Amino acid sequence: MVWQAYWGVQLFKVTNIAGLSPCDFILRDPPHGFADDWFLDYAYAPYYVSVSLVSLTTVAYAHWRYQRDRRGGV
Repeated sequence: MVWQAYWGVQLFKVTNIAGLSPCDFILRDPPHGFADDWFLDYAYAPYYVSVSLVSLTTVAYAHWRYQRDRRGGV
């Protein structure tokens, strides 16, 4: 999940800041041109970052609850 967040940030830099196609980052081939479709090109990176953060938060919360229940706390 941490690598997914890192990957999402790198993808965000390529698509949302540089304005290039996600294929430039994913395939690392010669330039594929500029990002043209807002939803398909620009929405990938924020999606990956948000899913990673929500997943990490959920795992941390589950671990906290497990530790609390293990100690007998409420």
